Amino acid sequence: VERYYNNLTSEVKASYPGLLLKEKMASLRSINVGGIAPDIDLVAPDGKHIKLSSLRGKYVLLDFWASWCIPCIQEVPLLKRLQEKYKNQGLQIVGVSVDSDREKWQGALDKHQPAGIQISELKGWESTSRVDYGVQAIPFTVLIDASGKILARNPHGPLLEEIIEKYFSQK
Repeated sequence: VERYYNNLTSEVKASYPGLLLKEKMASLRSINVGGIAPDIDLVAPDGKHIKLSSLRGKYVLLDFWASWCIPCIQEVPLLKRLQEKYKNQGLQIVGVSVDSDREKWQGALDKHQPAGIQISELKGWESTSRVDYGVQAIPFTVLIDASGKILARNPHGPLLEEIIEKYFSQK
């Protein structure tokens, strides 16, 4: 997209659509591998606010999911294993629910007991964090290093396990 943007005339770049495109490119650049993860400040089931930036110093695996998402629920055992295996080395899983119904979210938490910290805006697909991270489908994962840099976007299953193993074997 940047290559095409750079070929636009300065008049087009200064237009409203040109400015929107420039803003969108900057936003996307920050959520790519190597970018700094946007901060999240969401509510846990107990009502406490959790800020992603408060977890600096740990590797964080953001797991965007929802109670109604079968593939998301199928990932729960793997995420539990990863959390247990690497928690003493600094891995913190943060489940970011895109649910809109508190009862359904709480029911899924009670039934499946997903790993790590669980947070949500309860705004469904209108979730700001979903938009900020460019999440188009779930499950969606983002691995973030201790300094807040994005290491991987959307690995699942054996690939996720391999990537996390790689980073923790280098520590």
